[in-house]
Amino acid sequence: MHARWHSWMMLLMGALACSQQVVAQDAAIQVTVRICEVKESDWQREMAGHNSPAGLRERLQARTLVELTGLVKEEGITMVRKGGKREIVTEWEFDRAKDQAAAKGTRIEFIGTEVELQQEPPKNLGAPRIGITLKHDLAPPQLLTLPYDNKAVGAERGKHTVTSPRYERLHWQGEVLVGVHERIIASFRPAHDADTRMVVFFKGSAGGTLAPGLEVEQTIYRVPEMSMIEWLLQGRPDDAALAEHLQKEVVAGKARIVSSMALSLAPNADSEMQTGTEWWLPTETDQVFDRLYMVPVSFESALEGTRLKVTATGGFQSFHAPRAPLAVQWPTSWLRAKDEHGAHSRALHGWMDWYDRFEQEIVGATLKDSTAPQLVAMMPPADQAWGAERQGRWLDVTMAQLSGDVPRPVPHPSPPETAAADPFGPPDNPFTGWSAQPPTMRSLYLGIALDSKTAHDLLEARKPEQDETLLRDLLARVKRGEARVVTSAFAAHPSGGQTQSSARIHACPTEMPSIPSAWQTERVGTWLEQHEYSMALTQHLAPPARTEWKLARDLPEAVMWQPRFRRISWLSSATALRTPGTHLLSAADVPAVMAATDLPANEVLLLFSHLDSSAAAPDAKEHDLELDALIFETSAKEAAAWEEVKSAEFENFSRQKLEKGSARLCSHVLLRAKSSTSGNLSITEEHQTATAFDPPSSDAPFRMRPTATEPLPAGLQVEASLTDDPDGQIHLSIKLQYSTAKPIEPVLEETLRLSASQNALYPGARHEFEEWTQGISLEVGKYHRLLPPTSTSSDKSTVRSAWVRVRRAK
Repeated sequence: MHARWHSWMMLLMGALACSQQVVAQDAAIQVTVRICEVKESDWQREMAGHNSPAGLRERLQARTLVELTGLVKEEGITMVRKGGKREIVTEWEFDRAKDQAAAKGTRIEFIGTEVELQQEPPKNLGAPRIGITLKHDLAPPQLLTLPYDNKAVGAERGKHTVTSPRYERLHWQGEVLVGVHERIIASFRPAHDADTRMVVFFKGSAGGTLAPGLEVEQTIYRVPEMSMIEWLLQGRPDDAALAEHLQKEVVAGKARIVSSMALSLAPNADSEMQTGTEWWLPTETDQVFDRLYMVPVSFESALEGTRLKVTATGGFQSFHAPRAPLAVQWPTSWLRAKDEHGAHSRALHGWMDWYDRFEQEIVGATLKDSTAPQLVAMMPPADQAWGAERQGRWLDVTMAQLSGDVPRPVPHPSPPETAAADPFGPPDNPFTGWSAQPPTMRSLYLGIALDSKTAHDLLEARKPEQDETLLRDLLARVKRGEARVVTSAFAAHPSGGQTQSSARIHACPTEMPSIPSAWQTERVGTWLEQHEYSMALTQHLAPPARTEWKLARDLPEAVMWQPRFRRISWLSSATALRTPGTHLLSAADVPAVMAATDLPANEVLLLFSHLDSSAAAPDAKEHDLELDALIFETSAKEAAAWEEVKSAEFENFSRQKLEKGSARLCSHVLLRAKSSTSGNLSITEEHQTATAFDPPSSDAPFRMRPTATEPLPAGLQVEASLTDDPDGQIHLSIKLQYSTAKPIEPVLEETLRLSASQNALYPGARHEFEEWTQGISLEVGKYHRLLPPTSTSSDKSTVRSAWVRVRRAK
């Protein structure tokens, strides 16, 4: 039956192809698309020579893998294909009668190469315009096996599985002008073959001119972190020299290319290209509790590879997933399974897999109208904060370069001797949306951590106008092993803003976490967004810690996990973000409640910005204000002396107390913000506290499990609004919260006692902190004591006081 169906389909496809040729009119254009393979060394040599496009495929000695030809009429869509169809399961369901999973939804997927062609309006450029959508399978699809018998182990686990597809593909979508020469519309290096490049050639039969076209190439280099930081701090904004430097590092084996791809762009049209492996990962499961089956039933696509989109006016958006999704095991426990008598007295425990992804993304970038290489962004690899499989710290550097008919900025105003252009002829510059751009903000952000004592001394002696000297001193300490880089990112962003992120997308259960029915994700890595004078930065300081709940007194292995994310977040508006030079944006101690083997608590984190000197300076009327907030801890008997000290005496008084050891500086916070704006800074560990439970049953009164949680951040959180008043004083509105102890969640035995009492309410995690909330007018440069805090601390033998100072910063 299958053979007859296949033969019938082949006859039908042949008849359709013949009918297309019969009805083709004189206006039809014959289009040929070739997908070829060339040596990367030959490609680089040819591109460096800037030779004529005529005969390029022959000079490259390209090996043709697929060749497709079709007739494109003035109206309608032409589809040409080579390959075959395959039925793919896209949805599953669990058949309880048969006790096994069954396919619920399928899709007929064409495997091979297919090209969709359509004539588009010429848009006053003369040459015919062809819209193309291309899909090409680089390899046959593979099936990913997903076990769903969570209580099973070893070979038994493979007896109950479903599958999801995995494709290795190229996608390309855009428009091409038909010219006299064959042209390249896409090229890329396959992920696992650095010596080969795939190239897509296009040729149309109606070409009589040299039709304009623009090529955009993106290359992502992975380089050692410190060498890249030092290069950017040399004050040389010459990206061509940087590109040459990176290539030399690759040849020397000190760096490598992790992604290289190029696409063509037609005037007044966008182009998009994607290449890599498309994984279909589970998004929803069907829970069969008494068997502890978690059957994946729905899926969504996740890319391992690169996607690039360029708009008709130079907008640039890049996505790169440098490694495959990673299966993460989660404990699963069902505490009410039926026993042989039908009672719900049995407990089941097992493990299930869910998937984390690794993603790097740039949104909002704009390319310059230049043939020179352009540094677009720089970020840590997606797995640097968590999951790295290499030694040392690295940076992924994204470079872009234009070639072909590169837009030329139109002179404004036009010289009087220039003749008026023909209003009915094609424009001199077909890429009319491109124009000369204002200076790009080339911003480098660096976060450095060093021990608290040294950092406090440096901050006390610091002069804001010498921040560049301070940063270089800290980087020298990094080389000597006395400090470490926590975060580093570079953004060549327009005034309209740019967002970039590089992170492991960690999925964790949110509803019924011991038998997950819903999931949420957290970006564990680096996230940066800047828009003119405002910036937001989030950097995870370490892999997430883990909270474990015991669920059953009689089954110790029945547990539930929830991650605790540890991050620093900074949000502020500051003229420093648009002022050339180096500026300290913030500083803060890592709170003691976050101490762990992989996160020292005796450190201070300092965040700097560095802007190239070529950037435009802000309006001279605007300026920044710097807030210092100090939190001291003393014994209760010393509290009165701290309350009585005057502002003028504070610095000598506090220094003496610290030297004698009768006081401890818990935290020094520095936050820079523009006058009449607000800023936020936090260094927290996000604990989870239970908010809902599945209470004990009469069959098993010694088991209880949370069914919902909510976040409880512990650490340091600062919100401040600063206004430079006309009378010369500074008005400060501040909310400062400091955790004095880790949150503690009630354990199983306490939870069972609370459940047994009809009147007792579950208290949630016990979180001890102190909070200062106040509006105050300050004299510039002097410390002032904030009013005593509201406190939830149980330890009354020690007290804490907070002091603030505001300075004007240029």
